[in-house]
Amino acid sequence: GILAYRRPIFSEPDLHSRYDIPLENPFALRLEKRVAGHGVNVTAYPHLKTYNDVGLIGHSPIDSEFVVPPEKVSLIENGILKGFLNGRTPTPYARHSNGHMNHVVFANRLMQHVGPSVIKIHSEQTHSLEEIMDAFRKKIRAENLDYGIVIDMIEPLTGSVIRDSIRQHSDTPS
Repeated sequence: GILAYRRPIFSEPDLHSRYDIPLENPFALRLEKRVAGHGVNVTAYPHLKTYNDVGLIGHSPIDSEFVVPPEKVSLIENGILKGFLNGRTPTPYARHSNGHMNHVVFANRLMQHVGPSVIKIHSEQTHSLEEIMDAFRKKIRAENLDYGIVIDMIEPLTGSVIRDSIRQHSDTPS
């Protein structure tokens, strides 16, 4: 969602489907539109090395294209999509590099790929876990669903949901 990329050019027509490579960013048409709740802000801090004395993974003084990223990149402001992370290649919705091209291993090859640095998600509205779960159960009832799913953890390198972290919540209070 927050990564800018151009429609890829393939030598083989079905290469994108074999490797699950998206053809377009579905968020591209949402620029300057609401994508999150009021008060939600998402900002990349590429140079941030620590938070509360804990070292952070993802900080980088320079990306793999030798671009020095700015101190921060605003992605979502007050719920409105404001920008994307991108490399040197301009796109219709990200015309300038902001230093987020990284090296990744993909299909057993070292490749460059636009990827996040240190991302801060902040909401001006805060709620306790109990309040959130109560609202979640009410939403399940309102939608007439048998259950809802809470994902506790996503594997950071692949984006896969860790199977043990999925819990089902029926509309009966716990």
